[in-house]
Amino acid sequence: MPKKQLLALFVCSLSPWTVAYALFYSLPILATKLGASSTQTGAYLASCFASLAGGSLTAGWLGDRFRCRKSLLIFVGMVSIPITLLINQTADLIQLMLVTVPIWFSLGTSFALLEALVGLSITSSERGHFFSIISISVSLGAILAGITGTIVGHFGVLLLFPVIGLFWVIQPLAGLFLTEAIVADVPTPSSPLPMKNHATLSHVFHLILVANFLYWIASSVAGIGRPLVMHSLNFGIAPILSASAFGGLVTLPLRLVFGRVADRISHKLAIPAFYSLAILSLLILTFSLSAWQFWLATTLAFIADTNRSVIGSAWISKLTPRAALGKRLAWYSATSWVGQIIGFACAGYAFQGLGTITFVITALLPLIAIIVLLPVIRLEQPLLN
Repeated sequence: MPKKQLLALFVCSLSPWTVAYALFYSLPILATKLGASSTQTGAYLASCFASLAGGSLTAGWLGDRFRCRKSLLIFVGMVSIPITLLINQTADLIQLMLVTVPIWFSLGTSFALLEALVGLSITSSERGHFFSIISISVSLGAILAGITGTIVGHFGVLLLFPVIGLFWVIQPLAGLFLTEAIVADVPTPSSPLPMKNHATLSHVFHLILVANFLYWIASSVAGIGRPLVMHSLNFGIAPILSASAFGGLVTLPLRLVFGRVADRISHKLAIPAFYSLAILSLLILTFSLSAWQFWLATTLAFIADTNRSVIGSAWISKLTPRAALGKRLAWYSATSWVGQIIGFACAGYAFQGLGTITFVITALLPLIAIIVLLPVIRLEQPLLN
C-alpha cells in the first residue's frame, strides 16, 4: 500500500472513531440527565446502533454498486458536522434520539467505507499488519475522546458536543487525499478458490459472523454497564472517559503486534484468545469499585475488541474476492452493530433487575462464541490459516 494512501486512511479513520468513543461514553450520561432510566438508556443506545448497522450495510451496497467510496466518505463527514452541533439543543430523550441516530448512521457508513478502502488497497499477504496500522486510529480515537472529555468535562457535559463536532472536519479533509482502487468483478490471484472449496468457505464465513455477533452482545453489555455502574458510584464524566483513554493508550502499541502475530501464526487461533480476554474483563467488572479496577477491565475489553478491526477484518479480506470485499466486510461490521443493538436493548433491563451479576451471565456469550469457532479451528486447509 502506498504511504500516502496509508496515511490518508489512518487520518480519515481517526475522525469517526474519536466521535464514536466520545458519544458512546457521554450520551448515556446525557440521557440520564434528561430523565431516562437505565432501561430507556439501553433502548436508546440500541436505536443508535441499529442506525449504525444500517449505515454499514448501506455503505457496503453503495460502495460495491457505484464504486464511489471516496466521494461518500467526504460527503458523510461534511453533513455530520452541523448535525453533531445540534445535540446541545435537545431537551428530552426523544429529541436526543432524533438528532443522534443520523450521526450513528454516518458513523456506520464511515466505518464500512474505510474498512473496504483498506481491504482493497492491500495486495500483499500482510493483511493483519496493515489493518493493525489503521486500527491504531481506534486507540488514538479513544485517547483523544478521553482527553477531550476529561478536560471539557470539568466545564459541563454539554460543552463536549461542539468540540466533538470539530473532529468531523478531519474526515472530508483527509478524504481528499484518498485513492480508490479500480476493482474488476473477478477473484484476485490471492483467492483462486476451486469450486469444491466455496461451500466450505461460505460455512466458515457464517460461523465467523455468528461468533462475532455473540461476542459483540457481550461487549456492548460491558460498554453500557461500565459507565452506568461508575455513574451509580458517583464517578463523574471525566473519570469515566479517562478509563477509555487509558484503555486506548495501553492498546495503542499492541495493535501492531497483534496484526504481525496473526499474519505469522493464524487468524483463526487468535480470535478465540481475544474472546477469552473479554470473559476476564466482564468478571472483573462484576466486583469493580475503585477507578483502577474499571481501568483494568476497560483495558482488557479494548484489547479484546481489537479482534474485529485487526484480526477478523484481515481474515475476511483473505477469504473474499476483491469484487465482493466491500459487501462481506460490511456484513461483518453489521453483525457487530446488531449484536450491540441486542446487548444495549437487554442490558438496561438486566442491570435494573440483576445489577452487576449481569456481567457474570454475559461472560457466557464469548465462551459460546469460542465453541462456535471450534469447527473452524479444526480445519486444516492452509488457505484458511
